[in-house]
Amino acid sequence: MTTKQIVIALMQQDLKHYQLIDGLAQLGLDRVEEYHLEINTIICELMKAPEALKDDWYDTYASFIYRNPKELIEIAPDSPKFLAHICFKYLEELQEQYQRSIKSKA
Repeated sequence: MTTKQIVIALMQQDLKHYQLIDGLAQLGLDRVEEYHLEINTIICELMKAPEALKDDWYDTYASFIYRNPKELIEIAPDSPKFLAHICFKYLEELQEQYQRSIKSKA
């Protein structure tokens, strides 16, 4: 597997996990935030996000993966993989924009 394939697979799993946790919260289970797996941190490292970009990187990631599950169904009803691909592209573009801005300052 390539790094991209691993990252997309991890995003899919994080999305599924978040949907499960959200469902448990909807059922009244308390303290569901304790069950966060920090998969986003692993993905950030695999994608080699620059330190100066990490806040924006995490915000972008969260805007795709940690949404209301009903919204996710509207965005990608049959395919967490599709949503993971879109998220990956946005994160990749964010990093490329950052690299271009660094080069233009030099």
